[in-house]
Amino acid sequence: MICAVIDIGSNSIRMNVYRVRNEKFRLLFSKKAMAGIVSYVRDGRLNKDGIGVLCSTLDGFAKVLTQLEIDRSYVFATASLRNIDNTREVLAAIERKTGWKVNVLDGRQEALLSFHGASLQLQEEDGIYVDIGGGSSEVVCFERRSIISACSMPIGSLNLFTAHVREILPTPSEIEAMRMHIHRELEAYVHAQEELLFAAGGTARAIEKLLLKRNLLERKGQAIERAQLEELLATLCSPKGAHLLLQSKPERIHTLIPGFLILLSVMDHCHCQRLKVGRYGIREGYLMKVTKGI
Repeated sequence: MICAVIDIGSNSIRMNVYRVRNEKFRLLFSKKAMAGIVSYVRDGRLNKDGIGVLCSTLDGFAKVLTQLEIDRSYVFATASLRNIDNTREVLAAIERKTGWKVNVLDGRQEALLSFHGASLQLQEEDGIYVDIGGGSSEVVCFERRSIISACSMPIGSLNLFTAHVREILPTPSEIEAMRMHIHRELEAYVHAQEELLFAAGGTARAIEKLLLKRNLLERKGQAIERAQLEELLATLCSPKGAHLLLQSKPERIHTLIPGFLILLSVMDHCHCQRLKVGRYGIREGYLMKVTKGI
């Protein structure tokens, strides 16, 4: 069976197409659009332009799927549509214009499904898991591969940027303001300590890619030390940081540093000594949920 899973995030909208057989899956291909939905939110509501961008992106994905033999397709949204006041209006517009019904996950559902997907790659028994998105960050504490606590913080790489940064790259004072904001959220939501931080999401993958590019890391999946992360962040915040981002991750030039700050703050708050980056997360967890029993 061929299944498509579309994830409407605050920063990007991604479609993954999988082959599912005997409750196992293989990713066939992935398509991403950097829509920046949260930037169209005004006074708590997604405006008409944002709804138009969202529907246009989904319509583009639908055209790709019509060329393929897709058995099932699923669309879900996280903080992008969860944290607005006109969610019902937006969902009705999407269904009217594209035919798709969107499942909006609450924060705890997002955290649990994200961890469930990521756990397929976990080798360690204990640790902290974080998935840094554009509009929220999910944090799960696990021991013996079982969830001890799970939460969704209402901060992500894009809404943190929107709230604190005036230009493209943050100033030292804006970085400090973001650190303080993240600290307040962690104090309110996260109460756990573990040695390992296991991370998923675009921010974590971009950080790993930059570490590899700068020869600070030998291979994907390798444990990353705090000193390596600090060295990379210092480079990104230096005058040559913009050039490095434009070379490697131009679509994340404005959001990578805010997301990086969230990741480092989680490590500090939870006393994590090492970081590992995973390939799986919310989309794989959602796929496992909807295809159970196939």
